[in-house]
Amino acid sequence: MKIIEIDLEKREVLYLGYELKLTKTEFDVLYAISRQKSPQRSKDLFNEVYENKDITLGNIAVYVCRINKKAKEIGGRVLILSSRGGGYRLNQEL
Repeated sequence: MKIIEIDLEKREVLYLGYELKLTKTEFDVLYAISRQKSPQRSKDLFNEVYENKDITLGNIAVYVCRINKKAKEIGGRVLILSSRGGGYRLNQEL
């Protein structure tokens, strides 16, 4: 079983086989993080998700926190990890 499955067309996420209900922006943040092979820095993530939007860089951490809170309700652990260099990556361990 895959830990996470993301359907871009339907904008749906399955986490450990259960639907992870996310807002549009939460989905965009998770999708951007999931596409990266190495941890994505907050500034790069911000530019990808919020290109042409009037939102601050600090909002990335808020959305990551919200995603993790929802993921913990399903699997008891966080889905997005903070990396030492200041980026984010998916938690691939069960």
